[in-house]
Amino acid sequence: MENNSMPNMPQFGSQPNPTPKPQQPSQVPQFPQFPLDAQSQQFTQANQPIQSPSQPPTPSSVTPAPKPHISLKEKIHSKTPNQNLVFLSVILGVITIIATTVAIWTLVNSSSSTRLTATNFDDSNVTTVKEVDLSAKILGFFPNKITNPTADVIYRLGAHRTNAEGKAVIGAYINTTNKAAEVYVYWEFVNGLYGVATDRTDRELFTLEFDQTISDITIAESSEDPGRDIILILLSDGTVQYVPVLMSLQTKTFQTSGQLAGVADVVKFYNTDAVSDTGDFSGYRTTLAQRSDGSIIDLKPFLISATNPEQTSE
Repeated sequence: MENNSMPNMPQFGSQPNPTPKPQQPSQVPQFPQFPLDAQSQQFTQANQPIQSPSQPPTPSSVTPAPKPHISLKEKIHSKTPNQNLVFLSVILGVITIIATTVAIWTLVNSSSSTRLTATNFDDSNVTTVKEVDLSAKILGFFPNKITNPTADVIYRLGAHRTNAEGKAVIGAYINTTNKAAEVYVYWEFVNGLYGVATDRTDRELFTLEFDQTISDITIAESSEDPGRDIILILLSDGTVQYVPVLMSLQTKTFQTSGQLAGVADVVKFYNTDAVSDTGDFSGYRTTLAQRSDGSIIDLKPFLISATNPEQTSE
């Protein structure tokens, strides 16, 4: 049977299928290569993808791990005993240097603040009271405090009464305990000065003890009449004890007659001459007492009142 089929003809309006051509890889435009600077290289390396484990990472791609914080205590315990000893020695040395520096600075500043020089000394604030206090402290001396003593010499703080020939008749001194007064009587010369008859030629010691410390001692002399001589004993509370010499010689007993009335707050005695200012150079001996406020009083009227209340002047 005869095949009357028609060969395949192209349909109207259709296009014949073209023979497929082999695909060629797309061409990527090539740009000129320029050398990268150091900063660009670092940026490029930092943004590269992570390499597989089969390939070891390059040193530039590894970020160093942060160092753990180690305390001072851990550092000390991590060191060997010798290292710890050196470390502690350094710390103690630094502390010692700082403490020494601070101490020296404090000492220099404290001493410089109280140092007086010829340029910054102001005597407007210096009062007589301070000078008197210093004198009162000097009176409380002990013979062993003398830095240049003379050999075979006994040092006594006190006063003595002499006759016309310069011979000592009465001596009054502070005992080394500072709480007793020692009165020496040279009987050989007593009659010539005080008119007390005696055949004795020896020296006698009388001791007057007190509960308080003795600050000063003197003999208030009467130039007109030695019979008015009085031993004055200044105690630490500023009061004055008095001992009439003539009466003591007559009774051969030296003891205080009590506190000198009207006199207090005394710190120092002064035996002085009261000379007339009329030009005839007449005058007499008297004893002054200085108070803690710096004022000075003449003890003559107080002594006359104590020994002879009826007499007010010589």
